[in-house]
Formats: sequence, structure tokens, C-alpha cells
Amino acid sequence: MGRRATPSYQALVIWLLALAQLAAQGGQDPDSTTVSIPRIPEAEVSVDGSLDEAVWGQAAVLRGFSQYLPVDRRPAEDTTTVLVFYTETAIYFGIKAYQDSSMVRATLADRDRITGDDYVAILLDTFNDQRQAFLFGVNPFGVQADGTLRDAPRRSLNYISTAESGAYSIDLSPDFVYTSKGRLTEFGYEVEVRIPFKTLRYQSEEEQDWGVNVIRRVQQSGHENTWTRVLQANASFLAQGGTLEG
Repeated sequence: MGRRATPSYQALVIWLLALAQLAAQGGQDPDSTTVSIPRIPEAEVSVDGSLDEAVWGQAAVLRGFSQYLPVDRRPAEDTTTVLVFYTETAIYFGIKAYQDSSMVRATLADRDRITGDDYVAILLDTFNDQRQAFLFGVNPFGVQADGTLRDAPRRSLNYISTAESGAYSIDLSPDFVYTSKGRLTEFGYEVEVRIPFKTLRYQSEEEQDWGVNVIRRVQQSGHENTWTRVLQANASFLAQGGTLEG
């Protein structure tokens, strides 16, 4: 007969399996909302909407999106994977948005006019004070919608989302300088975004943490998904985001 595993032995096996899983995911805990993003000084990326450069394999990964609207507390029905790294001059995001490719809604819309399209919006709270975030939105072709997002409990002044209720308001009057490009794929769509640091205002510390979240709107279902789990009943939308550290 084989020796019966003791509780301590079982715990060791579970711990080793968890380490192996994290290694396969680039060392990231899939349930963590705090992510260390790599600095890749010599990275050369052509923002063409195709995430085929080797550097994307070194990026931090944001996954495990949740549905925020119309019903929260449930996993998103459509998978979203966000890759992120930075260089000396800019922060880069790569988005893979999975859904039935025939149902993707995308047009060559004017800037800030992507309401009727599928889109992804990157939120950067560069002062990490949960008061305001820069918003960088892109539809599947990389058409941009940008501005700032603030909490607006129990009312919606949201000029991007078509949702009837929401806990944030968006001001689309600012126009920021950033580069984006997207394309339709057999799995849905993917988008590349490069945001120069000179576009942003942020803390003066050499090493700092930024608040972050990503919103994805799926027009086919009417669902709005977020990277971190956001509950409608909570007073602050921004306080329920994650953190990019280092």
C-alpha cells in the first residue's frame, strides 16, 4: 500500500502546483488586482494592431474580466486579455477581445463617436487617489475616444456607454496625444495602444503606483465588463479598480 499523504505533504503539493500555474501565466496571480508591469527599455513596437512582436510575450497580463452592467457579480461572457508594459517614454497596451467575429460592431467613426461600436476603454489614475482617471478608448479599428472619468454615484452622465445607469461620468472634451490601431480577427478583434508619458500628468516620485481598470463594451449583448470586479451598489467606481505597481 502507498503511504497516506499527511496534511503538510498535501499542502506542499498544492503550493507547488500553484507555483507551476503562476509560472505558466508569467508569474501573475489571476485573482490579483495588483500587477507589476515590466520596464522594457529597448522595446520596438510598430503600433499596427497586430500583437505579433516578441516583446508582447514579456508583458504583464490582465485577465478574468467581470460583468458590471447590466448585472454585476458574475464573470464576463466574452473573454478579454490585456497586455501591458512600458519603456522610457511610453506605456503600451495590447488588447485581445474575444467574441463571435461576425457580431463585432466597428466603424471608421469620428473621434469620440464610438458609442455604437464595440470598444475598450483604458483608465489610468496616475495619482492613485481614486478621484479622477485618464480615459483612452478605442473601437476595434483603433478609432479613439478620450477624456477623463470621475465617480458619479446614482446618476449617469456617461457619453460613451449606452447603459441606462452607471456610477461614473466621462468628460470627452480633452483630447490627448496617443497612438492606436486595431483590426478584426477570427476570434474577435485586437488593438494596440501607445500612450506617451508626456501626454499624462502624474506623481513626481521615481517609483510609483497607478490606479488602473479596463472597461469593455459588447454591443451585441449590451454588456459592460470590467477587469476588476466592480459592484454597482458601491459608492465609488474608481475605488474598485486595480493597481499597476513599480
